[in-house]
Amino acid sequence: MSVLTFAGFGGIAPRLDPTLLPPNGAQIALNCRLQSGGAVEPYNEPVEVYGPVSGTKAIYRFKRATPSDTQWWFTSPNDVDFQLGHVAGDEKERTFYTSDAHEPRYTYSGRAETGGGPYPSQWFRLGVPKPTGIPFATKSGTPEEGTDPELRYYVITFVTSDGQESAPSPVSNGVNWHLGETVTLTYTGGFPAGNYDFLTGKVRIYRTQSGSNGGSFFFAAEVGIAQLNSGWADNVETLGEEIPTDGWDPPDAQLRGLTSMPNGFFAAFKGQDVWFSAPFAPYAWPAGYRLTVDLPIVGMAAFGHSLAVLTIGEPHVFSGADPGLMSGQKLALKQACVSKRGIQTVGNAVFYPSPDGLVSISDAGISIVTENHFTKREWQELKPESMVGASHDGLYIAFYDTGSTKGGLVLDPRNGAITTTDIYATAAFSDTVTDELYLCINSRIQKWDAGVPLTMVWKSKKHPITKPSSFAWGQVIATSYPVTLDLWADGVPVVVSKPVTSDAPFRLPSGFGRFWEVQVQGAQRVLAVHLANEARELASV
Repeated sequence: MSVLTFAGFGGIAPRLDPTLLPPNGAQIALNCRLQSGGAVEPYNEPVEVYGPVSGTKAIYRFKRATPSDTQWWFTSPNDVDFQLGHVAGDEKERTFYTSDAHEPRYTYSGRAETGGGPYPSQWFRLGVPKPTGIPFATKSGTPEEGTDPELRYYVITFVTSDGQESAPSPVSNGVNWHLGETVTLTYTGGFPAGNYDFLTGKVRIYRTQSGSNGGSFFFAAEVGIAQLNSGWADNVETLGEEIPTDGWDPPDAQLRGLTSMPNGFFAAFKGQDVWFSAPFAPYAWPAGYRLTVDLPIVGMAAFGHSLAVLTIGEPHVFSGADPGLMSGQKLALKQACVSKRGIQTVGNAVFYPSPDGLVSISDAGISIVTENHFTKREWQELKPESMVGASHDGLYIAFYDTGSTKGGLVLDPRNGAITTTDIYATAAFSDTVTDELYLCINSRIQKWDAGVPLTMVWKSKKHPITKPSSFAWGQVIATSYPVTLDLWADGVPVVVSKPVTSDAPFRLPSGFGRFWEVQVQGAQRVLAVHLANEARELASV
């Protein structure tokens, strides 16, 4: 009889009968790492780096340029999407975020990390409301004889302490100005109420150059609001740039799902509407950039220059390099997103939980990547609506809570292998600076795969042999020992929890059957398990 070898360890596919699994398929693959050239080894235990924190659904490490995992953690009991800003010359690490519990906000170094936490400790409301009052222009002085009048109009904008600028105010009254005269502009209002960053805020004044109410406005001056309240005298001879903020609305208070796009702009959603910010101006969200889908949006994620917009029904994809020129399409596969927090980008694809399985969207199209692994009933038993997604080292990890069981699935999109873990997390953050995955486990932030090895369990398929037989010898090839071995013949235990301490062949108890299963567990890397009828047969494997 030839040697029966179990090697090239693979993942699970519960929808298949154990006899129908592929040769390297598994009935159980718990805490198993399968990215080692065909071997199986355990992941390592997570290691606590920060905590405790309370009721956390979102974690994010601030001070990204500093590789540290023990401080400056943003945490929230709400569903929050944190994004590093696209701000030219930014030296304060401006960080923007939306939530299901409050309006869009931002913070930065010197504000976010003050005090003893929780962080961010200080923040500002994102966006700059435009002035609602109308600036008023008057003139004084004696006009020079023989000079032609110039009809002037003005608008003003509000500017925050860090340079965010509002859309313009309503247009002032017109004034026919002559040489020798001075136009004085006044504004009786103040900065808008609310937690906006106007501590050292300014007002920018823009003036027409064409003399027409419908003409363009160009920069004239930047002054303090007190000066404008008392009256600003226009002695400006040369105007600057044209006003850049016309149509720049603040983000809606209910925007969610903040997503960073290439080319310096953000996307977010409200109801059925997709909003885009102006490039490199994350506080400005022009109405002309908005797009609408036909069903309420659950969440979004970017891949390449595209945005996957996931709804309670069909998904959509919007693509483009300019937020004002995005084009979209509805995808043919009708798979709703059932968990916003389960959405993750892995490589060049977006993954999300649907009622039927885990869905992938990429430039290659859309597919249910778990349809060969789980039936719909089996998938539903995992409560996909509870899933929290994580992306790390090319893997998609989904943590789930069925009400009676908490754990996770680990998918490797490169080979389609799925394993499981008994680790459960309520939030995840993949740090591109440290190349580490951080999880919120038991109200503490822990680094994934960082400690001593976990105990893995890998159980093979029911492997058929030509005719019912027995095996007299076994061998486990591993990089270290002990490894615990279990063996079944036609479902009857032959070896139960045997500690194998070396690669030497060992005798097997009597057993007889056509379908053989092997299970290895432990904290070591296992390369193969061999079964043979004679010890000498193992010398050649």
